[in-house]
Amino acid sequence: MRPLSVLLVDDDASVRNLVTVCLERENFRVLPVSSGEEALQVSHAEFDLLLTEVQFGSGINGVDLAQRITAESRVVRVLFMSGFPESERLAAAKGFPFLAKPFTPTQLVDRIRELIKVPAQCETKSAFRRMAGSN
Repeated sequence: MRPLSVLLVDDDASVRNLVTVCLERENFRVLPVSSGEEALQVSHAEFDLLLTEVQFGSGINGVDLAQRITAESRVVRVLFMSGFPESERLAAAKGFPFLAKPFTPTQLVDRIRELIKVPAQCETKSAFRRMAGSN
C-alpha cells in the first residue's frame, strides 16, 4: 500500500516546514508548495489530500484553488487551515472542512485521518495486540 500523499500549500515557509515534518513523521508523503499558482502547476501529481491556507499574500486563494482542483473530477479531499475567523466562514460557505491555526501536530494528523479514514498507527497496533491476546 502506498503512503498517503498531501499537497501542502502555504505561503509561510515556517508553517510549510513544520507541517511537512509533522506529516512525514506519520508516514505521509508531502509535496509542499508556496502558492496557489505553484500548486496548480503540480496538481497533476497524484495526491490524496489538498491541505491549503485560505488566503495567500497574492494570487489565487485557497478556495479558488480547491474548486479548480476538485472540478477536474478527481477524488481528492480538501482541508483548509487559517488563523483568521473569516477564513473559516468562507471555507464553511463553500462546504470545505477547516482547521484553525494554531493547531498541534496531533490535531492536524487526527483531522487528516478523519478526512481520509485511515486508522492511526497506534490504533492499528492496539487492535493487533488485542487480537493477539496481549496488553
